[in-house]
Amino acid sequence: MAYTKVNWVAGVTPLSEANMDHLETQYDEAISYVDANVTREIYAMAHNGVGNEVDMAVRGVAITAVGGDAFMRLLLPADFSTITAAEVIFMSGATGADMHCDIITYWGSKDGGENYNVHTEVENARDIGATVLNQYLSHSITDLLDVAAPAAGDVIVIRIAYDATAVATNVNVSGVRLKYT
Repeated sequence: MAYTKVNWVAGVTPLSEANMDHLETQYDEAISYVDANVTREIYAMAHNGVGNEVDMAVRGVAITAVGGDAFMRLLLPADFSTITAAEVIFMSGATGADMHCDIITYWGSKDGGENYNVHTEVENARDIGATVLNQYLSHSITDLLDVAAPAAGDVIVIRIAYDATAVATNVNVSGVRLKYT
């Protein structure tokens, strides 16, 4: 987007329809450029889990065999159009763990009076691929949010739960990052 500047000189440059149209055109082009080229992000910290406050502050919400689900809630803002990526940020809780979790997404419109779970996607025993203790990693969950196309004003809840069928599932969930246009 190239900007063509008008050199405004007091008493010389006419305050004309053409010059005012030029200003409006340049403004519209700038807004279109931002809309097309800027990715927006939302981050929601995980909460509700098992563990002491220090561990939760450093590592995130613990998901273990003794219980604890991680929940993240997001309200999609008015400028939301489309999800381009969604990922869970986590830290492994066991050395050499082949970690599996159940990941459930729910969403509904706060403005439309919908139930929180009018749209639900579930993936059981998802392998999140962590093998190194205390290392931050991310795992895409975009596929669990794009089926019914969430809209501005929707509340999204992401739940990550211990999967009882998996071996050595110990993970600390920090939060979720959602990228959108």
